[in-house]
Amino acid sequence: MTEKTKGNKNILNRLRRVEGQVRGIQQMIEADRKTTDILIQITAARSALKNVGIALVEGEADKDDVSAEMRELIRKIANGL
Repeated sequence: MTEKTKGNKNILNRLRRVEGQVRGIQQMIEADRKTTDILIQITAARSALKNVGIALVEGEADKDDVSAEMRELIRKIANGL
């Protein structure tokens, strides 16, 4: 398995977890759960999605053909996600 394939598998696994979190949030709303509990889960899902973006961008930054300047820019963008 190549590094890119491993990276893609990791990102897809993370996205599946986020998808499960979102389904859980939908179920919480349907069950009329407390707003604070729902907001906590929304925050967790947002954080997980941000981490997916960071992993995706950092995967690009680690490629050999990307300049040091571009790597730094990619990392700054990732941190702003």
